[in-house]
Amino acid sequence: MYCPRILFRLAAILLLFSAHVWTPRVAAGQAPCMDGLLLGTYPCENVELLAHLPNDQFDGLMSSDVWGWTDPLDGSEYVLLCKHTALWFIDVSQPMSPIVLGSMPTAGLGTGSNWRDVKVIGNKAYVVSEIPLSGLQVFDLTRLRDVTNPPQILPHDAQVGGFSKAHNVAVHDASQTLYVCGASNHPGLLIYQHHDDGLPELLGVYDESGYIHDAQIVTYLGPDSEHVGKTLAFSANGEFIAISDVGDPTDVVLMATAAHDSIGYVHQGWLSTDQKYFFVGDETDEMIGLVGHTRTLIFDVQDLDSPYFLGSWSQETTASDHNMYSRGPWLYQSNYKAGFHMLNTSGAAELAFEEVAYFDSHPTAVGPGFEGSWSNFPYFESGTIAVADMQAGLFLIRTTMLSASPFYSETCPEDTLEFTITIDSALTGPVALDITPSPAWISDEVLPGPGEWTVQVTGFPGIGPGGYNIRGIASGTPHVTRVYVDVTTDVVHYPDLDGDGYGTYAGAVDGCGVGPGYSLLGGDCDDANPDVHPGLEDPCDGVNNDCDQMIDEDGQAVTFFVDIDGDGHAGLEPFSACNYPPIWYLSGDDCDDLNPFVYAGATATGEGVDNNCDGVVYGFEHGPDYCLQDIAPDGWVTIQDLLEMLNQYGDQGMNTADFNFDLLVGVADILIMLTVFGEQCP
Repeated sequence: MYCPRILFRLAAILLLFSAHVWTPRVAAGQAPCMDGLLLGTYPCENVELLAHLPNDQFDGLMSSDVWGWTDPLDGSEYVLLCKHTALWFIDVSQPMSPIVLGSMPTAGLGTGSNWRDVKVIGNKAYVVSEIPLSGLQVFDLTRLRDVTNPPQILPHDAQVGGFSKAHNVAVHDASQTLYVCGASNHPGLLIYQHHDDGLPELLGVYDESGYIHDAQIVTYLGPDSEHVGKTLAFSANGEFIAISDVGDPTDVVLMATAAHDSIGYVHQGWLSTDQKYFFVGDETDEMIGLVGHTRTLIFDVQDLDSPYFLGSWSQETTASDHNMYSRGPWLYQSNYKAGFHMLNTSGAAELAFEEVAYFDSHPTAVGPGFEGSWSNFPYFESGTIAVADMQAGLFLIRTTMLSASPFYSETCPEDTLEFTITIDSALTGPVALDITPSPAWISDEVLPGPGEWTVQVTGFPGIGPGGYNIRGIASGTPHVTRVYVDVTTDVVHYPDLDGDGYGTYAGAVDGCGVGPGYSLLGGDCDDANPDVHPGLEDPCDGVNNDCDQMIDEDGQAVTFFVDIDGDGHAGLEPFSACNYPPIWYLSGDDCDDLNPFVYAGATATGEGVDNNCDGVVYGFEHGPDYCLQDIAPDGWVTIQDLLEMLNQYGDQGMNTADFNFDLLVGVADILIMLTVFGEQCP
């Protein structure tokens, strides 16, 4: 446990790091997932909330798409959030204290559009929308470095014509090309060359495959050796998917198409990291009743000339699906009313995904329909994931599949700290480990995989309190946790004679330079035994292994049942301990072990409880005010009750129309009903 001085310092540090210089837009949130809920409101698993910026922190209008940019100059991270009338810029370099920098107003005619999309090449953002005459807006993202007094209105740097409006934009970093999808005058692709120092240059037009709603452009490195190295577009075309060779923008070649069964609207998709599968969402199949649950379509594209629909994987939710992106083995989905979902797609060949994390950003509604999470951006190296919700605004979350303890530590500049790093079983090793800001030395820069690992760290930079991100990269994906360390000369060292990393409170020494034989952690109750200290399991050995004043509480050597209410019958819940208690049972048949008149075979008490534990309140177990003949029940004995009784006539066993409890619905029961027919129940 922490002493009062440490608790005081921890509180002060948390207050320090919750403050920031600019506060024109205040983020709500910052909470772990506890008992399946964030902030007691949002259903969750394996995520934590870093910040929430609702729509009224911007312009009060609906949010839609989202993307991100990392400044190559200093690694600062920015969210680009599409909204009804503008593109908004948010500095999320400190994700628990995001700063809304400002907005780029939309171009074109009209008041706005819910459909706006943005992508990034280099330091430029390219934006399209469904607003007439909006064209292609260009914004130099390096301007965000110099924003003061936010939020500011930040006009675009250029607007490119040649089309009135468009639905989407895709980019290919390797060739520095961008692809406008679904433009008003060219429903396929308008292909442009990006230029760092000038406007994008139109290279070609492609309409052969018809209307393209969305696309991913890649340098192909998959299993089809005939096409390795080509620049390919994988597109969602409304009724089918298409694969096109866009390496020559003046002569784009349609390679193949494929379709699935029960087609609603083929909306968007993203390749698996190994480029074997194309994961696709049908936006309307749930809404028009083609399927009952949210499904992800899986196309096998290992033969690019003959792709085919392999099958689908369905979730427990019934929401409509929208946008999805892959990174490593993970698929990050935004499924409208079901919010954000993170899936392990390693089993794609067997149509077997595994959901490893989720965050329901829209818990007030379920089922199909167009409200809730529109999109997400999972590509920040900090592990921050941006989730855009149409009604709720912007959420910043991260996974919790990597954690570290202790959460708070004090250390002298020359001391070595020990952290326990816990890696979730959902991750696959090896896991590359780093800490920022960087310390002078870390004992392990690569961990094998899932489990608990001890990592030693020395030489934290600077003097004073600081927050440190511990990041593990598994399968190319970052997972981050945060700890707080106070580097000070006023540190308590505890005598640690057995060298187990925990010392005793007695003999503690303040200050630095105390020499060997001391630990930064206290609470050891047996400093002559290295197998006894806080944090251990306490098995059945008669020793207080974890120093919590209880002995063997984690031991489960034997299982038994106990009789709590003293009626001679044990309850149904088994207990486990190191030894049997004085009185115990091999099994239990008492369905309410807090009521001595309830157990298997007990006599009815007429109090309206299931005395004999047969699963129903029957016969004389009913209370004196229970109206047996009101089968409906509506408070009256009417023709509805008589018809239901006749429906049960002749049935044997426990039935609601067996009024004399002889296990047969017969003539006697009809006579009993007729005596009260038409009467109101007491």
